[in-house]
Amino acid sequence: MTHKVESPIVCLQKRDFLSAQAAKHLSFDAVIVSDPGAFSLIRELHPELNIHISTQLSTANTAAVSFWENNGARRVVLARECTLADAEKIARECGIEVEVFVHGSMCVAVSGRCLLSAYLSGHSGSKGRCKHSCRWEWQVVEQKRPGEPITVFETGRETIFFGSKDLCLIEYIPQLVKSGVCSFKVEGRMKSESYTATVTRVYRDALDCYKENHDGYKVNPEWIRELETVSHRPYGTGFAFGYSSSEPESLQTHNHVISTCKILGVVDGISESNHKVLVKNPFSVNEEMEWIGSKMAGGMVSVSEICGENGAQILKPQGGDIVSVSFKDRIILPDYAILRRRTVCHD
Repeated sequence: MTHKVESPIVCLQKRDFLSAQAAKHLSFDAVIVSDPGAFSLIRELHPELNIHISTQLSTANTAAVSFWENNGARRVVLARECTLADAEKIARECGIEVEVFVHGSMCVAVSGRCLLSAYLSGHSGSKGRCKHSCRWEWQVVEQKRPGEPITVFETGRETIFFGSKDLCLIEYIPQLVKSGVCSFKVEGRMKSESYTATVTRVYRDALDCYKENHDGYKVNPEWIRELETVSHRPYGTGFAFGYSSSEPESLQTHNHVISTCKILGVVDGISESNHKVLVKNPFSVNEEMEWIGSKMAGGMVSVSEICGENGAQILKPQGGDIVSVSFKDRIILPDYAILRRRTVCHD
């Protein structure tokens, strides 16, 4: 677990930073830093803390990595514009831990330093609250022609001026492991717990399979199907294998989110055969749904009864409700199991 120290908007002074007493009670392993001033203060006030260099510092070569290493950083999260070959060279030539992005939303700005969301909605991407303003349906207005907006089209009738494909490197686990990087990073801005759980368990399973059998390793089709269940845009390899100057459109896509599942709820406690469920989307009595847990294998269950917090029976709870659910055949699910419905949806 790490803790993000934000780049300061105003002058950062010692009194604004963590006190020695407060820091002792925070259970994080490292801090991710995206500002040299914050880096210096941490080194001065809390030299015992491990510091990870954020991707927002655009570290993309051995000289830059060596600089941070020599100044006491423990790990560097490389810029997303780095290729896998770049990461391998850096990991080989530098004595610092190297982390790379392997999955999730890409950004039209260098190293995720876009200010569109902060400027337009007050939600800063640097604080993990990006509203993905780059993916809105944009129009262009020429200064001398007010009131005559022009929709930005790239192909057909789709607005993809800023749209970028999502990163997915699940098929390249052997190359990633052999590169010498020590950590895989999943993009987590504005992502749900179901997204995080699904993507993490897929990559965990892939790594375990590769560890058990290097020579016989192959991509499990189930991994691909699972990654299709979460909300995403069409997948690509980003900059992992270089930028295609001849086909720059290969990085672009439409602005529509796709998925093959809708999350219905999360189990948050079990008493006998009753499951406390935090409802995400409506579901009904007698409905069959799929559940997933910490392992790849899940299964199907059928709802037999739903009760509200007051004990009264409910036929169809709504998103945000907290209900008690029992399943047919008295099936007991593991705590924190995610309930979902298979469906193709576009949000």
